[in-house]
Amino acid sequence: MNHIAFALVFISLIVTVFAASAENAGIAITNPVINSTVPAGSNLTIEWTVLDANSSDIKFIRLMDGDSVALNTVIPNILENNNTILVNATRYTWAVPSNLTTRNDYVIAMLGDGPFATYSGYFSIVQETNNAGFICSKTNNTGLSS
Repeated sequence: MNHIAFALVFISLIVTVFAASAENAGIAITNPVINSTVPAGSNLTIEWTVLDANSSDIKFIRLMDGDSVALNTVIPNILENNNTILVNATRYTWAVPSNLTTRNDYVIAMLGDGPFATYSGYFSIVQETNNAGFICSKTNNTGLSS
């Protein structure tokens, strides 16, 4: 009887681990990083690593904001002409609109082949006058962007 109980616990643990790891778009977003700052009107390079070799396409990249339990969609799909991109591309350069409101609670959500999304950490978009091509900068301990 103990062997059966152990087997059931072991099987439920394995199922839980695989179910938890499958609840994303098969990627991990590596840029933008948490607490990074992006100037409105600049280019942001969104980067990711592939976690699931069976994932093939990114169908939507959404800009969202707000509390993590109730995110608001700011831009439903930032992909040009609503095209899909291959997961193996591992990066996408987005022209950040210059009219976005300065906030520190923006999130990128990426949706792929399945029903789940992968989310970035929170980052800021700020209004600035001097905008160039940009990969996120982290704020250092002095409070200045590096």
